[in-house]
Amino acid sequence: MRRIPLLITFLLIFSLFIIQPVHSAPNTGTGIAFYPGVSIRFEKISIDDGLSQNAGLAMLQDSQGYLWIGTQDGLNRYDGYSITQFKHDKENPNTLSHNSIISIYEDQEGYLWFGTWGGGLNRYDQTSGQFDRFLPDPQDESSLASGIVTDIVQDAQGRLWIGTMNGLDLFDTGSGKFIHFRNDPDNPNTLSNNAVSSILPTEDGKLWVGTGAYSVEGTGLNLFDPQNGTAERIAPRDNNCLSLANVSSLIEAEDGSLWISYGGYSVSGNGFDHYFPESGICQHFDIALSNGQIIDNNVTQILLDNEERLWIASWSGGLFHMEPNTIGQLQQIKHDTSDPDSLSSNSVYSLLQDHSGVLWVGTLNAGINKLNPDALIFRTYQHNPAMPGSISSNHISSFAETSDGRMWVGTWETGLSLFNVFEGTFEPYRFDPRDPTSLSSDLVMSLFADPDGSLWVGTLGGGLNHFNPKTKQFQRFQHNPQDPTSLVDNQVTSMDMDGTGRLWITTMGGISRLDPGKKNFVNYPNLPVTAEKPPVSILIDGDLLWLGTWGGGAARMDISDPKNLLPDQAIFTHFQTDENNPDAINDNSIWCFHKSADGLYWLGTQGGLNRYDPRTGIFTAYTEKNGLRNTTILGILEDDYGYLWITTNNGLAKFDPQKETFQIFDKNDGLQSNEFNSNAFYKSPTNRNFYIGGTAGFNIFNPLSTMKNSPSPAIVITDFKIFNESHIYEIQQNTPLQLNYDQNFISFEFAALDFRAPEKNVYAYKLENFDPDWVYSGTRRYASYTNLPGGDYVFLVKAAGSNGNWSEEDLQVPLKIIPPFWQTWQFMLSAVVLLAGIVAAGFQWRVKAVNQNAEKLADLITQKTADLSFSNEQLEKEVELRKTAEAELARRAAEELQHSHARFQAVFDNTAVGVAIMTLDRHIVEINPTASLITGYSSSEISKINVSNLAVEADRTIDHDLFAELMEGKRKQYTIEKRYIHKAGHVFWGRVNFAAVWDANNKPLYVVGMIEDITEEKQAAEKLIAQEAEYRRALEQRIAERTEELNKANELLQKKAAQEAVTSERTRLARELHDAVTQTLFSATMIADVLPDIWHLNKEEGLRRLEELRQLTRGALAEMRTLLVELRPNALVEVPLPILLRQLTEAMIGRTRVNILLNIEGDRKLPPEVQVGLYRVTQEALNNIGKHAKATQAIVNLRLGDIVRLTIEDDGKGFDPAEVTADHLGLKIMRERAEAIGAKFSVYSEPGDGTQISFIWQ
Repeated sequence: MRRIPLLITFLLIFSLFIIQPVHSAPNTGTGIAFYPGVSIRFEKISIDDGLSQNAGLAMLQDSQGYLWIGTQDGLNRYDGYSITQFKHDKENPNTLSHNSIISIYEDQEGYLWFGTWGGGLNRYDQTSGQFDRFLPDPQDESSLASGIVTDIVQDAQGRLWIGTMNGLDLFDTGSGKFIHFRNDPDNPNTLSNNAVSSILPTEDGKLWVGTGAYSVEGTGLNLFDPQNGTAERIAPRDNNCLSLANVSSLIEAEDGSLWISYGGYSVSGNGFDHYFPESGICQHFDIALSNGQIIDNNVTQILLDNEERLWIASWSGGLFHMEPNTIGQLQQIKHDTSDPDSLSSNSVYSLLQDHSGVLWVGTLNAGINKLNPDALIFRTYQHNPAMPGSISSNHISSFAETSDGRMWVGTWETGLSLFNVFEGTFEPYRFDPRDPTSLSSDLVMSLFADPDGSLWVGTLGGGLNHFNPKTKQFQRFQHNPQDPTSLVDNQVTSMDMDGTGRLWITTMGGISRLDPGKKNFVNYPNLPVTAEKPPVSILIDGDLLWLGTWGGGAARMDISDPKNLLPDQAIFTHFQTDENNPDAINDNSIWCFHKSADGLYWLGTQGGLNRYDPRTGIFTAYTEKNGLRNTTILGILEDDYGYLWITTNNGLAKFDPQKETFQIFDKNDGLQSNEFNSNAFYKSPTNRNFYIGGTAGFNIFNPLSTMKNSPSPAIVITDFKIFNESHIYEIQQNTPLQLNYDQNFISFEFAALDFRAPEKNVYAYKLENFDPDWVYSGTRRYASYTNLPGGDYVFLVKAAGSNGNWSEEDLQVPLKIIPPFWQTWQFMLSAVVLLAGIVAAGFQWRVKAVNQNAEKLADLITQKTADLSFSNEQLEKEVELRKTAEAELARRAAEELQHSHARFQAVFDNTAVGVAIMTLDRHIVEINPTASLITGYSSSEISKINVSNLAVEADRTIDHDLFAELMEGKRKQYTIEKRYIHKAGHVFWGRVNFAAVWDANNKPLYVVGMIEDITEEKQAAEKLIAQEAEYRRALEQRIAERTEELNKANELLQKKAAQEAVTSERTRLARELHDAVTQTLFSATMIADVLPDIWHLNKEEGLRRLEELRQLTRGALAEMRTLLVELRPNALVEVPLPILLRQLTEAMIGRTRVNILLNIEGDRKLPPEVQVGLYRVTQEALNNIGKHAKATQAIVNLRLGDIVRLTIEDDGKGFDPAEVTADHLGLKIMRERAEAIGAKFSVYSEPGDGTQISFIWQ
């Protein structure tokens, strides 16, 4: 423990003679965060997400990274994506002993311990998935003291201590016995109470033991010494510190001091204490309002986070936190029924901060709350009717900071606000029709801070305002048709000032310039760039003035040229799209400019981010293809490291100009919403903070805070399957997996246990010795493999968390596939050695025999030269003997080879499928008896035939491309069904699998084919078809035999049915006309009726309404065209498909207001049935998007090439395909239509991540 300096000790003693109540700020809406006025957003986990029960009584993150949650009804393990439940099963002794989990601990060996309310103690082995139970036994004194286990800890010596309702227990892991330490009323050196509620080990081996949290009355704190089994009872202090209340939790700070909370299930509480054991100093805190009224002193748990911030959970008062530099000042966070992102309940019971800094808050009745620290990076300010002084509107239009450091915020609805950054409050400045010195309009569009400390305010409809901060009055500059030197138009869109102090103003009617000290404007009303395409953005860079327009491109003017200061002589350089110039700007609507530190210009357009290099004059565009989520670029800011921060209509993008990569932030990261506004972006020169505004408030953040080095995410294998059957516990044994060669369908499921934003975690995997490189799977968390050859492998996984940083260490899973015995190296080596041994032995024997014969011959020649006939006879005998030996040697070698070959041949001959060995040009070398039986050819007969010629002529080339890919190494094997001609002449169906055999240089040696006769399967299918046809013929015969009277009746019924069909079709068309067209036209009529008045009052609003009217009428026209197609079905094949799809998407846009993008490539003419099928499929998919998806945007891509590919995707709520029946959302209809035209159909969707439907036809 650290010692406190003497002076500090003295001061603390002096200051602590009185109780220190903690004054809590009253709850204001969504709660008070780390900055005044900022809202805190919680994510929720409840029974709706798979939690077994909504009472979060205990939480722990284990060493692997899993989050464990104990509830009143079961144990839960969470990996960021799904929850695995563990419950008591009375039929299985290896399950939990009880479902009410109140304490969780992981020991030094990795075992997890769970204390229950009434079911004793449980130990969980993650490698086996089994629980061991420890229960109290009245007949066994060495058993657990009580069935209620309140706390579990392990001290520095590795001893396991168990807190129970019947004293403190020491568990002997070797014997499985418990040693009890209990209260003795006659011995003051024992525990003060048997109701142990919390335990905290000290560095010197002692234990702090709190009592009473689960009982009616507590007796405070004890210091227990295991060496002698005695306990020192800590006496209360006069200032209400260290009271004899119920101790609910204990934590130790870095300086060795203790934080002690009082409360818990006992219902009563006494706040919390800060106690310094070495000095004896203690400071008591009541949770009270500024008037001393206590809010809720029942503190269920306290937590000291990694920034030394204290979190306090209360029984009914919600959650509190106290900053380390503001001891005694508590901020309260409460549930707000009007805010779904607020704390889910005020009954908070458990707290946990995980390895990545995420704060988890367990409630007694509303599940678990998750507070992502990354979300606090973006401080959110929003309008809250219940919070006096909040921003007056959520529609933020602009920011400015005057030279005195005051921050101003413009809104589209409620004028201007002065922002008090320190208090989080806003002072509004509104339009007052009775005050000519007030703001001229509440529709503020742009702000500009004059270097003299004043503020320029541009409005939509009210002209320009000049605010004097000393008098707090506005001077208005407005358009006067009678005065050509007045402001050119009252709808001001943006402003900037050049180096000489001239203020340049863009409006919907042109450009105005206000020179220093002047009150008259110089106007540029009729520039070509502004004709019907008004300027909306401006940038002054030295002597260059840049203008961005709404649909007219960009323009640049040199303001150092005196001629350009005269409107009638001004010359602009224009930059517009050019289909014939790939280096031109890619869109003509320019919402913002930025010049980066490297001298490049960045233009935010409706079509993406454009980089302009003034040295080359080349534009480079960045769109969705480069990683943007949305191409409407509304603001660009540059941080001190050269990164660009870009606001869009769908999130905030961080762009790295060097790597040309984007990192996307959205509402889940703490942004006000995913939609931002033009002009609403600002970088403060004083503190380098960024201000970005949108449709739901604004955010303040420091970009450096997003660059924190977050810990690498832990990666775990969450499931391992063989033939779709889970074997997860086999993979957790920390030993290499061993699989037989026939266990050839395996899959891994994995997860990165980074809980900050699991939906943003991305993955890559690789099977060493199989995958040539990493497979980057995005957010997909599984990998599957089939037909792995025998050998050693290592499955590797890596992940990147929400910050985009990949894990430093890969997860490795060794894997061994045991090959069949005939492919093992031992077998092959034995065969080679045996053969080599036979050959070597024969050779040595032969050499030795020859040498011996030569010696004998020499002796005979020397000794018996005269006896030639005898020598010749002997020589002939030796030669004969040598021949006999050589023949024996050859016989033995052949016999051994024959045995070896017989073993191979036995397998080859007796396999249940036909096997053929072929050359690379498909000539058969050998077949086994099964293949001979199937084809009718013997091995010698079939060797003269190319395997392709065995198939009927129509089927010979259907696998030509597959075989080519096999030879090129693009696939390991393939399977196909086709018809073959038997030697006897009849045709049979065969299912054939081809695989290549490769040498050490990765070159193919030969091909192995396996064939099965599936004729009976095909005949059975044909028989069923024939039976169905026969049944139909019989049925038709019976119908034909009906009497004339029945025929007439049938004709009458047909006529009536036809009439009803006509009526039904008319009704349907009438309903379509009413639902789609009539309602659209009614809306259009309503807008048209009020448009003149709106136009007169507010031209900007009139333009918006006019655009809405245009969209409605286009949609109605498209709906009518679609209905005409329905009335004239031939139009579906007469009209080109691109036109049909354009009409269909326009109709859907008009009807649903979903933004639908249609992209068509190619001009291939399709067969009629294919065109009709693709049209119907698109119609069904768009109907589903409009009715069910709750999407804001959809994209239809059609590629008419050699392969016709149709994809339809949306950003809607998505769904889990595994939990949806085949006919849900029209999937069955679309699948049947795809099958009808021979197209491949697939659907991908995840909850919250939209849906993508794909059709491929060729």
